[in-house]
Amino acid sequence: MCWWGEWIPSKANIADIMTRPGRFHELLAGLERGANVQNYDFVLPPIDWDTDSLVEWMRRMRERSA
Repeated sequence: MCWWGEWIPSKANIADIMTRPGRFHELLAGLERGANVQNYDFVLPPIDWDTDSLVEWMRRMRERSA
């Protein structure tokens, strides 16, 4: 089995805000400025996918977030 992951700098990772109390003010500031907040279902690809399928899934996720 192979592990796949991508490193994202903490300052660029909005998901870090909720796990780091020192960054919570960033969320509040964004909401006060009228940030557009969207909810997405958290979906992981099946664990038995091959590399090509995972790469395609990641490409689609990047397009979706653009």
